[in-house]
Amino acid sequence: MELNTIISRLARLPKWLLLAGCLLLAFSLGVLDYITGDFSLMMFYLLPIYLASWFIGRGPGLAISLLCGAELFTTNVLHSPGGFSQLGLRAWNSLMEVFFLGFSSYLLSALKSELTLHKKLAFTDPLTGLLNRRSFYELADYELRRTSRYERKLTMVFIDLDNFKAINDTFGHDRGDRVLKTVAVTIREALRSSDVVARFGGDEFAVLLPETGEEAPQALAKLHSRLTKALAHLEGQVTTSIGAVTFRFSPASVEEMINLADRLMYEVKHGGKNQVKHVVRGEDSSSLSRAS
Repeated sequence: MELNTIISRLARLPKWLLLAGCLLLAFSLGVLDYITGDFSLMMFYLLPIYLASWFIGRGPGLAISLLCGAELFTTNVLHSPGGFSQLGLRAWNSLMEVFFLGFSSYLLSALKSELTLHKKLAFTDPLTGLLNRRSFYELADYELRRTSRYERKLTMVFIDLDNFKAINDTFGHDRGDRVLKTVAVTIREALRSSDVVARFGGDEFAVLLPETGEEAPQALAKLHSRLTKALAHLEGQVTTSIGAVTFRFSPASVEEMINLADRLMYEVKHGGKNQVKHVVRGEDSSSLSRAS
């Protein structure tokens, strides 16, 4: 079995089960360490500590390291041949081992936190928390292949904010960031958890609605209405221009989906802004809905 497979399976286990396993392993090592006497098993104590630190968290990792350290200390003291000097030496060595185990746990949990943060930054937009362009392409490609395999419909949506530059110029970039965050939250709340939402950069957002065909106009109307209400509470005259394409049959590529939706969005821009233009690819029908 590959290491990545083992790690992924461990990560899916309930934390309480992992913690119980780490405690059992640490206790078993303590018993074995006492039985073997002077044969050091300190390196084996790192296994339950690393498992707890990596898969459960910093607190459980430190707790397991203290337990292992206490077992090491007890074993060393009980195996002391006698005499204060010998006992003191073993106690000192045990304390150093406890420090080493605790520090190892801290370093591993800190490394896991950093890796998690970098992974998140690599796949999400730091301002809005939405997916970034790279992540959107990857998930959209997966949905495209799934749609092609099962012959299902999907809808691609491209959103651009109208008059957004005036917000930055008039009120500053902090106010502009507030607008972008509001838009991101509104889009996310208006859609299903299975829908893919990303910030493409600047004031552009992309949305992929898997398994969405006939119900696309209603979903788009709901989205545009929610955005209009959310932006009405903010300073400035920011509105949204939305282009959307429903594919009855799987398109050739993600790039084709995005380009078609982007083209429709620009048609809205040139046609007066603050509208939704939706077409169905694969049949001779289209619709243009205006904001009320």
